Amino acid sequence: MEKKNITPEKSNNEKITRKEVLVKAGKYAAFTAASMILILEDTSAQHPKKSPIKPRKRSV
Repeated sequence: MEKKNITPEKSNNEKITRKEVLVKAGKYAAFTAASMILILEDTSAQHPKKSPIKPRKRSV
């Protein structure tokens, strides 16, 4: 059984164009930005908000 490559690999004599680089970089940047937003907005990852503790009066 022969494996099929999902992304075709270019040989050494075929160079990638600037347009292809920009398309791939754009996809990577979009994926990274979207995943970071999802990770940072997760409510379970945030600390619970607590009211500050009032100091007790000490008797001397």
